[in-house]
Amino acid sequence: MRIGQISAIAAGGILLGVSFGCVSQHQYAELEDKVALQKKMLEDSIKVQREMLEVNSMQQKKIVELCTEMRAGFGATSDSIKKLTEKLKEKPESDQDKLVAAAVLLAKRGPNNSRYNAINALGYIGGPEAETALLKMLDIEPNYRSNVFRALMQMNSSKLRELVIKTMKNPTGRDFNTISSCFDRNNNRLFTRKDIPLLLEYLNRIPLSGNYSHYRSGVIGIILSLDTPKGIELVCQEVLLNPSRNNNIFYQLNNRSIMVSIADWKKVLEALGPICSANLNAYQAICQAIRNNGDIRMTDIVLPWADYAAKNSSFKRSYLDMLINFKDPKAAPVIVKMQDGIADDYMVRRMKQCPGIVEKNGKLVLVDKAEMEKLMAQREKTITRLNALDKKRASLLKKTK
Repeated sequence: MRIGQISAIAAGGILLGVSFGCVSQHQYAELEDKVALQKKMLEDSIKVQREMLEVNSMQQKKIVELCTEMRAGFGATSDSIKKLTEKLKEKPESDQDKLVAAAVLLAKRGPNNSRYNAINALGYIGGPEAETALLKMLDIEPNYRSNVFRALMQMNSSKLRELVIKTMKNPTGRDFNTISSCFDRNNNRLFTRKDIPLLLEYLNRIPLSGNYSHYRSGVIGIILSLDTPKGIELVCQEVLLNPSRNNNIFYQLNNRSIMVSIADWKKVLEALGPICSANLNAYQAICQAIRNNGDIRMTDIVLPWADYAAKNSSFKRSYLDMLINFKDPKAAPVIVKMQDGIADDYMVRRMKQCPGIVEKNGKLVLVDKAEMEKLMAQREKTITRLNALDKKRASLLKKTK
């Protein structure tokens, strides 16, 4: 299978994952736009991959010329480059072999920027030869270790888990950055629930001071995806332990693969405290996470923030975006009240689609009393159904433990 086929299959998997994962039961109205966007991204990705695979005779000649120039620059005694130059002239050889050979050469001998790009390219190309080359670089290229780990993760290397766990057990100061890319909350391929003790041990080794909050939040994000209640406990602890650097941690809650319960949200918000200028950035992140959660039961929790949102233009947009996404008639009065000053056509169009709101004479108003009562009755049925689903989910979780 060629690189273009592999990339197309991978991109197709991403398209399906994003398309289905991004749409909660309250977000079907936006499905078509998101699918169109993902289709465009997929087409662009395939186009790039096809361009990469057009390694014809002209491109082969350029590679040979590049190697010849580099040999001249490093001296005529550079046997490895000389041999590679001759090897590139040999046939038959696959396009992928040529790409790997050229990328390895640049990763070892090129200037800094070229080396970074070449290592990343090896991760996208994949294959045994690229993997072997990257593994060798870990020992001889200490300044590029984080790039190598990222490339190994990109190619889904079978060697990566062993390397990451070894590093986690005895990390140095630089290692926190080196393996940070391996703690991807949206793409966890390395860890299982059995690894939670190791993850907790590693978390305790990451300093609270300095610029380490990003690394700590990445580990907590993985734990959230494996054991959400434990992850919520850690989020609350992080807020209390490191109040001045807790913004990153809230972005970990913006993950569609985890189920944050209403009770869990209440714990997080209690730990954070009432909204104010000091924690405004944290509340911005929380609005985004709650927005994507799409649970109308959150309306009662967030409605008290309306007064602050009305006085703060930057928070107002995030707050309205969250309320609109609930599609909850109970939020309609607040949305109507906050419509002044919203010039964004897309936002206005979404506001018009909210249950309980209609447009009259160019202004948004509430529906009549009878219609609102019907909508609120339907809302109560939805909440009853969601509560029943929560109880069923909790019962299943107890059985699996």
